[in-house]
Amino acid sequence: MDLTKAGLTEYLLKLSKSDGYTALKPYLNRILKEADLQEIPKNEIYLIVYHICKEHKTRFWNEYHRREITNWLKDSRIIDLSGNFDTIWAEEEVYSIDELTEANPDIASLNEQILLNGSKSIKVQDKFFKVYSAQLYFILTQIINAKKVGSQEDVLLNGREYLMTYIKAYREGEAYFKSHHEAGVDIIYNNDKSYIKSLHYNFFHAPLPQQKIGWSWIKESYPFIISHKGIKEFGYYAGLVSEVEELKEKHPAPFVDFDRCEESQGSQQTETKTEQEQQSENDFTLSTIEDWLFEFKEKMSEADYNSLVAALMHRFDTGIFPILSKPIKINGKPNKKLFGWALNRIFAEKGKRVEKELLMFAKKNISLFADVGFDENNILKSNLYKYFTTKTR
Repeated sequence: MDLTKAGLTEYLLKLSKSDGYTALKPYLNRILKEADLQEIPKNEIYLIVYHICKEHKTRFWNEYHRREITNWLKDSRIIDLSGNFDTIWAEEEVYSIDELTEANPDIASLNEQILLNGSKSIKVQDKFFKVYSAQLYFILTQIINAKKVGSQEDVLLNGREYLMTYIKAYREGEAYFKSHHEAGVDIIYNNDKSYIKSLHYNFFHAPLPQQKIGWSWIKESYPFIISHKGIKEFGYYAGLVSEVEELKEKHPAPFVDFDRCEESQGSQQTETKTEQEQQSENDFTLSTIEDWLFEFKEKMSEADYNSLVAALMHRFDTGIFPILSKPIKINGKPNKKLFGWALNRIFAEKGKRVEKELLMFAKKNISLFADVGFDENNILKSNLYKYFTTKTR
């Protein structure tokens, strides 16, 4: 038997392709007996097998085999697994990608389709699975340039390797909705609208792990760091969102105001946070807005500057822009692309992309954009959209 790393890798790979519940321990012990015959220290064999597992991870092993091989390694008493069988397998390769912008024509085209249809679907086994951002759809269907996190090694990453992770999690999200949130017609159409209000809160306002807000956060985001764990999170919430969207299509009447976020609903969100947490979040939002608007502050009166800051704070707090009593006047002739990009970055740092409502607010309420062409039915071709998405720095 070849007990080099290459030889053991080939041997273990063949075992991994056997029946999923074939016991591995007899074969692993055979390796140790062979090591005795070849006078190779057992500790050296244990370490070789350990590093093979670290390098190949779940590509080789199902959960049954992973647990068995981990227990075998624990028996060596030279591999410290801290009592956790996942220690070897949890550290999947993680990759980083550059920002995916409208400069990429594929992203621009996908964005246009998603703006028109709300999502873009991927068909797998006669079922359609929705994706809610152009960038994530691109990641899941293309070979993209990426870097290994840690080594910064350049790689070509096949996004389709993550597609089944997305779909499995998507199904889990659908199943969770059906078991915890599905309701009959009598409840959906109940006069007090308590069911609709509850769904609205979960969809737009419910605090989630890692400071995310509402199931619909996936519509405004995509992963810059690519891992199966991250893709799973997007798939899960996409499954939840798709179930809500399906309800809205089937029962449009009770959902007519579903997307409207009132002040009281914004308050419901913040009640779940401590005053300190809410103040910290508000401070971050305010700091972000002020940082990006700093170079334009002198182009506005103090009242207009405060009005713009307050309007943006209101948008992030409640989900809607306020109705202003008068437009915000921008003095002089500052670069429209610079101003638009600054607003773009404010939204990006809050995990959101340029949205139709932002463009409509700017067109109506910021004098600098009053004469810029904007077609609500063809947003991506509008000059206003280009001013907000042209990277300037």
